[in-house]
Amino acid sequence: MTDEVIEKVASMSETALAKALEYVEAAEGFVVEQAPLLVQEILAWGFAEHLIYALLWGVFGLTLLISVVKLCRFLYKVEPDGEVAWVVGLFGSGVSVLLGFVSFCYALEVVKISVAPRLYLLEAFKGLL
Repeated sequence: MTDEVIEKVASMSETALAKALEYVEAAEGFVVEQAPLLVQEILAWGFAEHLIYALLWGVFGLTLLISVVKLCRFLYKVEPDGEVAWVVGLFGSGVSVLLGFVSFCYALEVVKISVAPRLYLLEAFKGLL
């Protein structure tokens, strides 16, 4: 009786291993076929994402700078000595410069994707490990 059970288990193991090998070979073929598309999608997504962030942060920084300039001009008219306008201008300009720097960093990523896509891919895959 135990020999029959061992033979059944052995035959079931062989069929299970054969099916597993078929799945592995099919998955390997799929991965090889899809790898170039995946690389293209990673590059396109990174380009679009960084471009959108660069534009948004740039627009926010520019809008803030324009608003601060207009507010400072108004405050100079209301208060001739301009102490409040000076503080508002200093703080607003600092934040605006910070937003411009953030926008510049995202723009550099866009340039990196355009000029050196393999470098961007290596950095993207390094983050996955």
